[in-house]
Formats: sequence, structure tokens, C-alpha cells
Amino acid sequence: MWEAFQWNSANQMQYLKTFALSEGRRYQDLVPDADLISPNATPQSKGFLGWAFCARTPARDFFLAYFEKDCPNKSMMRGAVPYAAYKADWFDPRTGQWSPAGAGRLTANVWGWITLPDFPSSNDWGLKLTLAK
Repeated sequence: MWEAFQWNSANQMQYLKTFALSEGRRYQDLVPDADLISPNATPQSKGFLGWAFCARTPARDFFLAYFEKDCPNKSMMRGAVPYAAYKADWFDPRTGQWSPAGAGRLTANVWGWITLPDFPSSNDWGLKLTLAK
């Protein structure tokens, strides 16, 4: 508990609007489902770090995900359109800046799974996937 009081997370809230409204009002169509990411839970049974969260539109054309510090790299996201390409961008909650994830495009396999690139650092990161047109 005392360690959590020292976190800088309150300062990052100023960028929540930049993250959530990056696709305008489409955030209202997102349906939360943490099970879209694997792994999505910390291996520590009573840990405060290492969790992943995700939401997706029913049309599977827009995903927003958030990865806490210490989430395992080599994550997979499921529920995408099979064989579809997605524009992929990391969101830095410390600065409010977007940057391409991997090569900027990720492609789903036959089952709609996407292998996510490694996080840019060991800190918290947001991720946005939008169906490429």
C-alpha cells in the first residue's frame, strides 16, 4: 500500500482523454474484455503491477488496450478479423504521445490472433489497433 501511494499515476490522468477519444466518439462502442489479451494477469497472486486490460468494438475494427508496468512481453490479442491488417500505435501515458507499434501494422492469423510487438519500455503502455483500409 505504501509503495502505491508513491506512484505517479495521477499525473498521467491528464492524458486519458487523448487516449480514450483518439477515435472520437467510437470509444462508446468499445466493450471491455480483458480476456482478449493473453496473458492478462500478473503472475504474482497479490501483485499491484503487471495487469492488462482491453476493449473492442463488436465489429472488431477498433481495439484499445492498456498494459501496466511489468506486463509480460510476448502478448497476444485475440478477437480480430482473421487475416486482417490493423494499424497499430503505442500510447505513452506519461507524455500523451502516440508512436507506431512494430512496423505500424499488425496482421491477424487465421483464428484472429495478433502477436503484439515488445513494449517500448518496461513502463505502462496503451495500444490502439484500427482495422486498416
